[in-house]
Amino acid sequence: MKYCYACGTVTSGKPLFCNSCGRSYDVKLCPRRHVSPRFVEVCSQCGSRELSTPQPKVPFLWKALAFVLRVLLSILFALVILAVVLEILRTTAGQALFLLLVLVIATLCALWFMLPTWLRVVIHWLLRRRERRDEE
Repeated sequence: MKYCYACGTVTSGKPLFCNSCGRSYDVKLCPRRHVSPRFVEVCSQCGSRELSTPQPKVPFLWKALAFVLRVLLSILFALVILAVVLEILRTTAGQALFLLLVLVIATLCALWFMLPTWLRVVIHWLLRRRERRDEE
């Protein structure tokens, strides 16, 4: 799946173009579908000047923000789980702590769904990109 930063839609599979706005992803393509870097004016293989318009580049700060958010939420989640497990091991009031754990998870889920859709899509995109890198 690829996310288009020009129009905000997600296209499944490994497409060359966005299904919604028609822009190419990160490269320029000629009518014969030769891949060229986004800064060229002429196709590097056939010499065609009819090149696609690539989507806008993603600013580094957005990528860094998504990474920091993912790390902070992971650390917070791990600390909450660790604290709950340690508390359950220390006391006999396991039922009350289980209820608290359910409330915390419900709150985190509610906060996730309160995030703007574009931010959730970016987070999903970054996670899937990482999975693809791990598979290769």
